[in-house]
Amino acid sequence: MARAIVYTEFGSPAVLHLMEVPDPVPVRGEALVRIEAAGANPIDAKLRSGKRPSAPITEPRPVGFDGAGVIEVLGEGVDGFEVGDRVAIRDTLGTYASALAVEADKLVKLPDAVTAAEGQRSASPPAPPISPSARSA
Repeated sequence: MARAIVYTEFGSPAVLHLMEVPDPVPVRGEALVRIEAAGANPIDAKLRSGKRPSAPITEPRPVGFDGAGVIEVLGEGVDGFEVGDRVAIRDTLGTYASALAVEADKLVKLPDAVTAAEGQRSASPPAPPISPSARSA
């Protein structure tokens, strides 16, 4: 069994809890990544607290959109990656987990000099800069 941090109701960080979940199995176009680091983003807190509109919670809801780890299994049709590759994960719900099946197009190889903690921050492109004229509007 894998483990994941989830919530079953909206609220403070106190609603987060660790639970065992079925081991993820990658399907065609996915890779199974053993998570080593996960990013804490403002969107996670907004969704968990209910401050950002989302569907009613009907089952344990996973947390996290960015992370980094090591590929353990490649699903059919995945090219450009190998088992053992260190990768960053972008825009994929559920990165607060021990393992996650991730679409290959959401993975970025990490250079050897980049740690998993650094890599989880590098997977998503930064927001575009705000022009000075937009700030004063």
